[in-house]
Amino acid sequence: MNKKMRELLAAMQKHLDAAKGLSDQSKADEAQKEMDAYNESAKAYAVEKAIYTAEANAPTDEQIEEKENKATKGQECNPWVVMAKYLSHKDLTETERKSMNWSASDDGLNAIVPTEISNKINELRKSYVQLRDIINVETTLALTGTAAVEDSTGTFTGLVEFEDGGDLDSKEAPKLKNVKWSIKHYGKLIPIGNILLGAEQVELIAYLNRWFVKNAVLTENAKIIATLKDGKTAVACTGWKALKKAMNKDLDPAVKIDGNIVTNSTGFAMLDDEEFKDGRPILQPNPTDASVKMFNGMNVFVISDAELPMIDATHAPMFVGSEKAAVTMKLYKNLEYATSDQYMFGKNSNCMRVIEGFDLVKTDDTAYEYVSFANSSTTTA
Repeated sequence: MNKKMRELLAAMQKHLDAAKGLSDQSKADEAQKEMDAYNESAKAYAVEKAIYTAEANAPTDEQIEEKENKATKGQECNPWVVMAKYLSHKDLTETERKSMNWSASDDGLNAIVPTEISNKINELRKSYVQLRDIINVETTLALTGTAAVEDSTGTFTGLVEFEDGGDLDSKEAPKLKNVKWSIKHYGKLIPIGNILLGAEQVELIAYLNRWFVKNAVLTENAKIIATLKDGKTAVACTGWKALKKAMNKDLDPAVKIDGNIVTNSTGFAMLDDEEFKDGRPILQPNPTDASVKMFNGMNVFVISDAELPMIDATHAPMFVGSEKAAVTMKLYKNLEYATSDQYMFGKNSNCMRVIEGFDLVKTDDTAYEYVSFANSSTTTA
């Protein structure tokens, strides 16, 4: 019982005692007024008691959380099932709805692809040749930013000697420049049929692989190639000797640590045709991966002619050096998807849109060379 309840009980008793003292018939009207006041106090007391009881029995935040945990225990949501049901516009349970994450965009909320499915998409990528494997990739949740990179016009002069306690000469401070980046979003519309529950993982993998993953790799490759070409004039090299000379003369030896020769299928065939005087091929297998060929200490990374076309009928394009030092991809962390049952109304099909975001930053223009390669007219060593 709280203070207000005690006060109301006291008022009730006061009015009841007063009514009893007015039992004479001549004072009946006054007695009735006291009883009316008693009844009003009794009503107020009943309300106050109900509030007091409810508050006393109300569960704490800890009790509510414990109850919710018990209700959802053992009911972890299968992300494939949740995504399939959402895409098919089937009703989701409360637990399934809470398992979904969302990202705001210009056209509303997009669902974030669950981590398990994102990991599967990354596995699917491994079946394609993707240039992002040989550049620097940094994930971000920001949509814009700046990156401080070494100005390629600067020179390295080593460390500066100074006395203990003395000032360090700052004349040779690094030349830096700020490069702005802004995430661009790329998406693909994917027509999907009625996904059968029980086969949702297999079906979604098929849709994502056929429509999104392959196209995402093609888009990224095209953008990376354009970035590597930007600001570069192709250096003509005829034969493996000229290529080797250019690698040794024009590139810092440090780029061989993680460097590659990126070329197309025809360029690889042209290199593969090159031989030493004794007939030995100039391309050698990588000792740690026999499926990869090497030249002059660098792996040869091959993509299709369709993605990296020939410069002309006899000259193949090659990017020689450290692509990892040259280009950084700012990759938006979350894959997003949205769905509509109206966009493809005439085809009686749902439509899913999958979106990824990235931008490319040229970080070191001197870490590689763009080469126009032609076969040797002779193959002498």
